[in-house]
Formats: sequence, C-alpha cells, structure tokens
Amino acid sequence: WKKVLEKKLEYEWGVGKIDKEKAEENRRELEDAKNSSFSRYADDEVINDRLKSRIRSGDPMAALLSSNSSRRNNNPNSFNAGQQAQQNNSKPVYKGPPPAPNRFGIQPGYRWDGIDRGSGF
Repeated sequence: WKKVLEKKLEYEWGVGKIDKEKAEENRRELEDAKNSSFSRYADDEVINDRLKSRIRSGDPMAALLSSNSSRRNNNPNSFNAGQQAQQNNSKPVYKGPPPAPNRFGIQPGYRWDGIDRGSGF
C-alpha cells in the first residue's frame, strides 16, 4: 500500500501545477463534449466565446487588448488608444505649430510645413 502511495506522490511531483490544470481542463471539455449533441451550430455560445477569447498572432487589435496597453489606457476601445499606440512606435511625429482642428482628430504628418493648402470647402 505504501508503494502505491509513494508512486502517486512521485507522479504529482513530476508534473507541474499548470500541466495538471490543463489536463483537468481537457478532461472537463471531453466530458462536456461527450454529454453534448454531435451537431454544432453557428449560434453556439460556448464555441463562440472560446473562439473570441483566443489571441491570434496576426491580429492587429491584439496589442490594444493586451494587459500592457490597458495599463496605459483606462479604456482600450477609446479613439485615442490607436494614436497612442502609433506614437509609441518610434515613428517621426509632427513637431510644428498646433494644427487647425479637424473632425476626426487626426494629427498631421511629420513632413507637413504648417501651411493649410485646402480650398476651405
């Protein structure tokens, strides 16, 4: 009986906590899949939530939704979040006199000389 108990404890020491949690999660998912119906539909909430929660490597919004950007911005969905992300990329920025406000709040390019050449329309 002691040998069985020792082997069980040795096994627990050989596996990390995160590995155990992943194995338990996989076991629960298999149990749920076994108890659910075979067919899945586009409006399945569990599958949609799982797919939405994944972080993909080519996702341009992943940087704005990460924890680092949420510390910088209180609201990562705000309009200024994109501008702040662009300013942190060490790209050149316009440093001249303040431009006239526009309805989108877009900053001028770094090569702009400060002269408004628009038609005023």
